Amino acid sequence: MAACSAAAGLLPAEIGLGWENGWVREWVRNVPGLTVTDVRTPAGDGFERVVRRWVWHGDKPLEKVTLSVRYHVNGDAGDLKPFLPGVLLYGNPSNRGIKDGRVPVYFGGKGEFGIFEEHRLPMPFSLLENAKTGDFAALHVWPSAVKGAVHPDQWWSAGVEAADDGADIVLLSGPVGFNGRRSTVKGIPFDGGWTKYDEAYITLRPNKPVEKMFWIQTGKATREAFGFQQAMRKSLDIFQPERALVREAPLKRIMAAKRSYALTRWREDPGNGMCGFTTFCKPRPGVTYRQPVDFYYNSFGLGWVDQSEACSFGLAVLGGAGDREKAQRSLDAIADAFSPTVMHDGRFSVKYCFGGSMPRRGRAVGSIVNCGMAVDTIVQAVAFADSHPEAGLDSAKWKAFARKSLTTLAGHVLGKGWKGPLNAGDGYLVPPLVAGCEMFGDARMLEAAGRIADALAKRFISYESVYWGATLDARCEDGESCQAAFMGFEAMLRSAVKRGDAAAAAKWERCVRHALEMSLTYMVSWDIPMPEGSDLFNHGFRATGWMMVSPQNQCMDCLGAIEAPATWRMGAYWNDRRLQDIAKLRFSSGCQLLDERGAAGENIQMTNFGNLLDDHSFPGRDSDAAKFRGVYRDSWEMLWMTAIHMKAGCEFMLMGVDW
Repeated sequence: MAACSAAAGLLPAEIGLGWENGWVREWVRNVPGLTVTDVRTPAGDGFERVVRRWVWHGDKPLEKVTLSVRYHVNGDAGDLKPFLPGVLLYGNPSNRGIKDGRVPVYFGGKGEFGIFEEHRLPMPFSLLENAKTGDFAALHVWPSAVKGAVHPDQWWSAGVEAADDGADIVLLSGPVGFNGRRSTVKGIPFDGGWTKYDEAYITLRPNKPVEKMFWIQTGKATREAFGFQQAMRKSLDIFQPERALVREAPLKRIMAAKRSYALTRWREDPGNGMCGFTTFCKPRPGVTYRQPVDFYYNSFGLGWVDQSEACSFGLAVLGGAGDREKAQRSLDAIADAFSPTVMHDGRFSVKYCFGGSMPRRGRAVGSIVNCGMAVDTIVQAVAFADSHPEAGLDSAKWKAFARKSLTTLAGHVLGKGWKGPLNAGDGYLVPPLVAGCEMFGDARMLEAAGRIADALAKRFISYESVYWGATLDARCEDGESCQAAFMGFEAMLRSAVKRGDAAAAAKWERCVRHALEMSLTYMVSWDIPMPEGSDLFNHGFRATGWMMVSPQNQCMDCLGAIEAPATWRMGAYWNDRRLQDIAKLRFSSGCQLLDERGAAGENIQMTNFGNLLDDHSFPGRDSDAAKFRGVYRDSWEMLWMTAIHMKAGCEFMLMGVDW
């Protein structure tokens, strides 16, 4: 396949016959007894709906068949940048030259391909965009399992393949592969990640039609809207994920459940007055844990997967019985313990172990992501306390801690030794710097925020460097990176609007839209069916609104809740009701899978990728990647899944947003 094609556009159907050496043996245009028809319905504006239908009229089943759809794009294959949401973002340039299997890559070299199961795509489209001319084409698919499949839970696959005179967007009835390996899927996050998926052909039954529905979109990228942005918007039109909001729990019910569970994680150290919300849960009888038991209930931390401060902020706002007393004590304890650890670059220690020594400067220093998230929440807690005197909270210690961290951070960023952002995760530093400028009247904080945001925009609004490296995936494009950049740009836009700086507002509005719409491509826009009998199927799990993590970690999580308030604000700014509903959905969809105490599981496996490290640590566990889909880990009760909803939910409440 992928031979030289004379014309661009939807190519005549090719049928794969036989299977040899891990791939289709031969491709032919005509098979006697097989009819192929396309029903094409133009919808205007370079968009049309297509239903391709195959019918086998023979007397006996036709075996070892592969069906295909192929759309050819002319040009230099190296200029044609592929975009498959959550999987292959303009080729995943941060991994250029690395083909170890951890991350899919594609740069249009001779024979290159990247073809993946449709249930890996949070938004189901495949795009090729010419980086020189801006012309792009996309195939949107209605994802589906394959009729006549030989494997259980065999799905259609989607992807791109280099050709002699350009590249093709392809849909196949099962075959997959990436990074030079045919019949291979990414199965686990280590040891290369390779998992064989061979003999993915089908059997055609006499007079039993097989259909595939897809949409063709063509257009031209502009400075204001890359091709992926235009395709993402069209995907929202097709799947209308915001309609799923009616199925989710209302805000007040979610916040009540999250508050209740947060209180089960409260712990005090009477020896020195420290208190907070533990990172891990208190061990429960009958549950197998990965780490020694005392590891789970012996510490708390700030930011990222810990976020004790987020629960403190949540209790301050919610104000239930005893809530504000706990909020006051825990935020005071954070300020007392961690303020002396602030480093020259604004970072600080982020861990405290119960029964151990107090944090010391230079020990357990948090990453930029940890510290940025933590100080942002503390600044919000200060703002709440100062604007709601009836709450009876004293923010003096918290304010001093935030000022110290942000002052040193601003000095570091504005100094001659600052080398620029490590990655897109630096975007998490921008909102607290912007808020700190307004709170403390320190213009250097806003200047530092602008310097970070400018560097992020220059580096990541391009084809050659897609938002990457915020948290887990230091060498990979990931949704958390888009999130960090978006929240930073959104803070700069709000500041520009408040200051009446129209030129700055226009600049940051473009950056906000690019980062937000990149982030939205990681949001699952359709209800990915789970295998019958799987954990998620039995829970009645609904995937729409969840967030795929990255091309490296191909599972879902609920981290989209963090950016939901900022997304809602942009919906209000643009008068976009759908975007506001999507913001609410991103928050509420992740509140599924709660147990009787309000705890939630993690590592939601939407595809044949296993991030359950337990399954690979013990020889007795089943590590067959084909059985991973529909599984999640209900014992991995890290605090962040509660903390992010506590914080974001309170932000919604303070904005007067409810549903």
